[in-house]
Amino acid sequence: MIDKIILTPMRHLHLFRVCLVLMTGILFSQSQVLGQIRFEADPSSTFSVAGTSTLHDWTCTSKEVKGFVVLPKSWVDGKPGKEEQVTEANISVAARSLFSGRGSIMDDKMYNALKDYDFPTITFHLVSGKITPSEAGKAKLDVTGDLSLAGKTQRISLTLEGSRIDGSTFNFKGSKALKMSDFEVEPPTAMFGQIVTDDLVTVNFNLKMIRK
Repeated sequence: MIDKIILTPMRHLHLFRVCLVLMTGILFSQSQVLGQIRFEADPSSTFSVAGTSTLHDWTCTSKEVKGFVVLPKSWVDGKPGKEEQVTEANISVAARSLFSGRGSIMDDKMYNALKDYDFPTITFHLVSGKITPSEAGKAKLDVTGDLSLAGKTQRISLTLEGSRIDGSTFNFKGSKALKMSDFEVEPPTAMFGQIVTDDLVTVNFNLKMIRK
């Protein structure tokens, strides 16, 4: 006669953990089969915002970019198809990591305009993307995603120029012109309003992505 197996609460928990580990392994294996490889932002990556004012042009740059992108394995291997989908990517930058190089007064005005105390992080979350080879080792990455800053989110589209350094390193560069008013950001002023920042700015992505 076969003894009955009694599942105590502890055995239930152990069984659940075993199943969870197995499912994680299966999902990881599927991602490799489907050719999805994760790359993360290298510390040398930069994000900048550039604009002009009644006095001079200006640029604020951050060297503290975090995030990832999942690329098709075929492109990682240097054998890309005509066009392939990119389904996962996220980039984030701390607002207070942006520096103008023109002193703390201008930086503080920018932080205030970005409402950094309430919304400390600028993020871009991918909604859809496709990568298309342009020449050997290079490609265009067309993306659409949600850009969030100062508590407001706008859907934007931009094209990044990509280059394959090797199977573990890729560079992506691109820019997008935006209006601060679209994010309800009031352009900073100085000298009692005599110096006024233009509403139109350009955000620049210079990303070095490393395979993880």
